[in-house]
Amino acid sequence: MKKILLLLFISSALLLSSCGMQMIFAFRMDKEIEIDEIKKFERKNNIEEEDLYILSKEYMTSYLMGIEKTGISRDSLHFYGQPLQTIYFNSDDSLISFNANCLAKGSRISTKLDWNYNGIYDNFPPKSNKYVPNPYDTTQKIKTRYIDIEKDSIINYIKPAFNLKNTINGEYDFEVFVFCGLMTKGWSEDIIEIVQNNVALDSGKNEIKVHYIITDELYDYKIIRN
Repeated sequence: MKKILLLLFISSALLLSSCGMQMIFAFRMDKEIEIDEIKKFERKNNIEEEDLYILSKEYMTSYLMGIEKTGISRDSLHFYGQPLQTIYFNSDDSLISFNANCLAKGSRISTKLDWNYNGIYDNFPPKSNKYVPNPYDTTQKIKTRYIDIEKDSIINYIKPAFNLKNTINGEYDFEVFVFCGLMTKGWSEDIIEIVQNNVALDSGKNEIKVHYIITDELYDYKIIRN
């Protein structure tokens, strides 16, 4: 039984690291998530309540599917529809760094995803992968066939998890959106830690705000509020 469970976890990690999968294999069978679970998740990962948001399913069905109908490369939808993402914007709201679970490296012998291959997160702001222009990386070769995600396109489809004041419209040098969730709990905790360590590299030189976005509703999980 232990061997079977390990194979299921490894298979899930390999699917998470495939950009060909717009919907992922999730092994959490219970499709209802209590708000108390989210509170525990927030505390465990050192997240402030006002920085935690829930992404609406309409982000997928209205926004991303709407882009698809315009004829823009479908590859962009595979990236931006993933459950785990790190998205960095500068003070001009320009996208400067993007990564997703399907761009991380999977393993056939481990359940971990290697997000930091090639030292992507070793500096702040982190290196972009090859799909996103990064004005902070002048040596990078850029492919431009993919659309850039816009900050407003995320903001329009999120709501505070605990009905607190929205902190998105503040004045920041950098804003980071971390897509994470309960159905991908272990992997989410990994990427949250990576981003928190990456932001710490700035050593307080810039005003940085990190927003944590729960993506479970995209995949038909229901958040139950008491």
